[in-house]
Parts: sequence; C-alpha cells; structure tokens
Amino acid sequence: MVRKVGIGCAIWLIAAQWAYGATQNESSELPQLDLRLPTGVYRCAYGEPLVGIDRSTETNGAVKVHYQGRVHELRREISKSGLPRFSDEAAGLLWIDLPWKSVLLNLRNERPIANDCTFAPELTLAQLDKGHAAERSPQEKRVKKVAKNH
Repeated sequence: MVRKVGIGCAIWLIAAQWAYGATQNESSELPQLDLRLPTGVYRCAYGEPLVGIDRSTETNGAVKVHYQGRVHELRREISKSGLPRFSDEAAGLLWIDLPWKSVLLNLRNERPIANDCTFAPELTLAQLDKGHAAERSPQEKRVKKVAKNH
C-alpha cells in the first residue's frame, strides 16, 4: 500500500511540475546559465581526442569549434535546462558545455563525436590547428599530385 501511494505521489508531483513549468515558460523566456568556461583545447576521453573551443565570439552568442582541422561557428541555442548549447545545423554539430565535462554531438545521427571533454590548459588552439595541418599536408600533397596527373 505504501509503495502504491509513493509512486502515485511521485507521478502527481512530476505532472504538477510539468504543468507549472509549461505555463511559466509560455509567459516568460527560459533562464539561461552564463557559465564562464575557458577558451582552449579540450581533451576528450571518448571519440575525437582533442577539440578546440574559442569563446572570443561568445559575446555575440557563438563559439568557434576547432574540430578535425576545420573551424565551425556554432550559435547558442535556448535550452530547457539553461545549460549552454551551441549548434551549427549546416555542419551537423552540437557542443554542450558543462563545468565538469563537455560533449560534441553529430546532429545527423545523434551520436557523440567527442565525449567527456575537459579543459587541457597545457595545450593551445594554435598547437591544435598546427597539428591538424601537419596531419593533412601529406594527404593534400597526394591529392594535388593526382590532380596534376589527370
């Protein structure tokens, strides 16, 4: 009997909170958190090992994500939780910022690209970009060589 009452109360509380939140959110904008997180390279435990975040453009509602040798500008989205979410629909990227870890998601297949990312103060964006340029240059040379032969 106690268990049934406890579950019933929990369901009632969830429904009341949802209804209250729905009416409150219709009349006012959702509050968004303003977390002061660092600019730089984030080391990720799963997926892509390093992701760069440039927050110098965050004042106009965007961050630049350095990922696989490219720079993508992601715009801030309104989120129900208030946590910072930045996305670029064209590139299919979503960056979710948390103080303790962040995640880069692929919007097309809804899977993480880089997960459990934490700030790596020992690395800079310049080092990250230089490393990706070095990785790409042999491949680019092969592409140019093949293009000349055709």
